Amino acid sequence: MYNTANQRISKNESGVTTWYVRDAQGNALALYDNIHGTTNWREQDLYGSSRLGMWTPVIASLGSSVVPYDTVGKKLYELDNHLGNVMTTVTDKRLQHSTSGTSIDYFLADVVSAQDYYPFGMLQPGRHYAFGSDSTYRYGFNGKENDNSIKGLGNQQDYGERIYDVRLGRWLSMDKFELKYSDVSPFVFSLNTPIQGKDPDGNLVIFINGQHNGLGGQAKYWDGFDQRAMNRLGDHSARYVDGALGGWKNTEDEALRGFFPTTDIFMNGSPGGISGVIISVLTKSNVNKNVRMAAGEAQGYKDAASIIASLSDGETIKIVTHSMGAAFSRGYVKGIMEYAKAVGLEDKVKDKFVYELNVSPFEGGGLSKSPIVKETETEVGGLDGATIQGLVKKGVAGSVPTVAPIPGVKNVSSQADADKGHAIGDLSTSGINPKGGAGTQTKKPVEEGNNNENTKN
Repeated sequence: MYNTANQRISKNESGVTTWYVRDAQGNALALYDNIHGTTNWREQDLYGSSRLGMWTPVIASLGSSVVPYDTVGKKLYELDNHLGNVMTTVTDKRLQHSTSGTSIDYFLADVVSAQDYYPFGMLQPGRHYAFGSDSTYRYGFNGKENDNSIKGLGNQQDYGERIYDVRLGRWLSMDKFELKYSDVSPFVFSLNTPIQGKDPDGNLVIFINGQHNGLGGQAKYWDGFDQRAMNRLGDHSARYVDGALGGWKNTEDEALRGFFPTTDIFMNGSPGGISGVIISVLTKSNVNKNVRMAAGEAQGYKDAASIIASLSDGETIKIVTHSMGAAFSRGYVKGIMEYAKAVGLEDKVKDKFVYELNVSPFEGGGLSKSPIVKETETEVGGLDGATIQGLVKKGVAGSVPTVAPIPGVKNVSSQADADKGHAIGDLSTSGINPKGGAGTQTKKPVEEGNNNENTKN
C-alpha cells in the first residue's frame, strides 16, 4: 500500500503485514510487523544528515518487553559509496584482538554484511556475504529498499515512484514525463551511466543569479558552483533564473533615466544630473532589494505553472541564490504560492520548498528568512562585504558593499573560503549538508536567460 506521495506505508507477504512510519519528507523512521499475531517493533532507522543505519530492537510483543537503546550489537551502520550503494554493514560491537591472550592489541569491526554490485545493481555471485539476521538487511543498491520476497535477494527495488529490476537495468513502468523528454527511453535507468551517477528522484534545484554582464538565467554564470551544489544536495534537475533583472543593463538604463529626466522616453520624475542618477539607481534599479523582490514575485507567478507541472508527488524544490538573487528569491517563492492558491493547488505546493542557500547575499543584513521555505542557510566569502582587507585584495568587484549573512539564518560559511571574495565560482560547497548521493544530470536544464526572456510556460 502506498500513500498519495507514492511512499510505501504497508505491505502484506504470506499473511504477515509490515507497516512503515515515515516523516514529512518520506524518510522511513521505523518498521513494525505482526509476525506471530502480535505487533512487533522490528526496526528504528538512524539518521545524521542522511540515513546512517538502523537499530533493531525486534521486540517480540509491543509493550511487553524493553530493549535498552545501548544494548551492544543491535545497531547496524551502513558504509556506502558515492552512489549511495550499501557496500558493508557493521554493528556497534568492537571485536577484541589479542596476540598474547592477556592484553588487547586492537579492535576489529563486527562486519555482518558485504557485497559488490554489477554496474546496474545486480549482486555479483560469490561476492556478497551476510551473517545472521542481517541477511535480510533492507537497503542495497543506491541505498533503496530491496523487495527480496518478490524476485530474490536484491533483484528488485522500490524507488517509490517506480519499481526497478537490477538484473534488467530497467524500470518496470514508464516515466510519467516521457513526452517532455522524448530523447530518452522512458524505461532507461540513470541515462545508462550507472557507474558515475545514481538516478535522482526529480527534485528541482532553482539557481537564481546576481549582478551580471549578460549571463543571467544561464548555467555559465555559476562557473561550476551549481554542479558542486547539486552533488551535495543530491538533486540534478536544474532551473536557472535571472535574479538581477537583466544585470548591469538594468542598472545603466535606470542611471540614464535619472540623468535625463526631461526626455520623454526617460521621464521618471528625477531631478536630473548626478543627483538624479543616484536617486534613480538606488530606488528604481536592480540595486534596490524591494525592486528585486517585486520582480521576483512577478516572475515566480509566471513560472509557477511549468514548475508545478514538472514535479510529481513527493518531489521537492531547493533554491540556491547568489548576491542579488537572495532578495529576488523572496518574491519568487511568494509568486509561485500566489499562483498555486489562485488555481487551487496551495495544499499541494506549500510543503515543496524544503531548502534555500543564499550565497554572498547583497543587502543581506536587510533580509530575513522566507516564511515559505522550511530550511534556509547562508554563506559568505571571508573577504566579501567591502572589508578593508577584502577591498585591498579583491577590489570593489570582489568585495561588494552590503554583502553580509542574513540575520537569524544558519551561517554555513567554510573556513576554506576565508580568503575568497564575491566570485561564485571560487566559493566552496562544503558547508552544504549532503541531502542525497552524488549523481548525474538526467534532464535538460531550463535556462530562462537574461531578464528571464526565454521563459516558456
